[in-house]
Amino acid sequence: ARGGVGLALCVLAGATCVQLLNCLGLSAVATNGHHNGAYNLLVANLGPTWGATTSLLYYLGMSALATVEICGAVEAFDLMLQQQEGPGYVTSSAYYDTGLIGSVALVA
Repeated sequence: ARGGVGLALCVLAGATCVQLLNCLGLSAVATNGHHNGAYNLLVANLGPTWGATTSLLYYLGMSALATVEICGAVEAFDLMLQQQEGPGYVTSSAYYDTGLIGSVALVA
């Protein structure tokens, strides 16, 4: 359970190597033909079944990323409102502010 700094650095080095190899492999595949996006690239290299599955997971991951980024932006905006002089809220409470600002950010 206790790895320390050395083990943490080993994990980071391993993750960096995996990411580097992933980027190099994707770059080699992307420059070796005419592909019109991530889906076509994946289908051409993995086949229709695995390409569609991977593309679906990619789509779900990007959707989750957008949600997390909106939550972080709303939280930062709420902190800015609270530091401001005056009521510090757009609506009557911070709870409703989070929902309102998040909905506006999602639509925009």
